Amino acid sequence: MTAWTDYCSDCEERGNVTGDMSTENRELIFAKTLEEVRKKAREQGNCVSKEQVEALFEPLALSGEQMDMVYAYLHQRRIGIGEPVDPEEYLAQEEKDYLERNPIMKEHADIVEKILKGAE
Repeated sequence: MTAWTDYCSDCEERGNVTGDMSTENRELIFAKTLEEVRKKAREQGNCVSKEQVEALFEPLALSGEQMDMVYAYLHQRRIGIGEPVDPEEYLAQEEKDYLERNPIMKEHADIVEKILKGAE
């Protein structure tokens, strides 16, 4: 069983999911909702508000713990919640040192970051 399947079962037991939606349907809706959040983030400079995320996931009635997992997933994908993610947060120390030694590269790092984000 996947973590999502466990959560779906938990939601169903607590009565948070309406109707007799199967686990597969909930998983599909979850995946589509997550993709919708990622798309919205791309449209907004890789950033979404907490309210936007909560509104999109509202039909699934996720618990606080589940929403924390969603936010962690988005953070791993370099999507900021409420504010843009600092690209340097994802750089290794060696990469940061290189950029410091080569200011022209640092100047163009934002362009490189945008190109890489488009490739995801």
